[in-house]
Amino acid sequence: MNGVKTFEITVKKNGRKNKDLFFKFDLKRNITILQGDSATGKTTLLTILNESLKRKGNPFIIVNTNADYYVHIDGDWERSFKDLTNHVIFIEESNDFVFTHDFARFVRDSGNYFVIVNREPLYSLTYSVNEIYEIDSYEEIEPFRQVYILKKVKPALPKELQEHSVITDNESIKSMDLF
Repeated sequence: MNGVKTFEITVKKNGRKNKDLFFKFDLKRNITILQGDSATGKTTLLTILNESLKRKGNPFIIVNTNADYYVHIDGDWERSFKDLTNHVIFIEESNDFVFTHDFARFVRDSGNYFVIVNREPLYSLTYSVNEIYEIDSYEEIEPFRQVYILKKVKPALPKELQEHSVITDNESIKSMDLF
């Protein structure tokens, strides 16, 4: 799976008190980390994407993308992912399998893109510091909607990471032998 994957997601709300929601982001690498405090929209984004897959043709959720995608909330990741190729896989933060070497091997070999919602460093994965994002929002006047974008985060590297080459900014992640 190569190239930039683009997502524009609109959720139409009824009534004047509820704003339409709009998410817009591009995925440039096979691993993207989405982090942030509680109530910033991370779970909302995954819930909307999951609903769009469950209820195709829902006129209130519009997903424009150049990629096939899958949302993993919980359950057996190996069974869920085994037949997925050339997909963007969104993973909710309550899934501890993202910390395992088995998952890291799968990511390395699968050919899929992964958007992992998580608050802690993922030491078993090789990912770019340039692909760590948090959801940022602002209000648009016309049309009346709340806009969410992914904003780059430049984290201060913890001492453990300064001693090990776990996080990289290398474009050729696929060619690295992690194990």
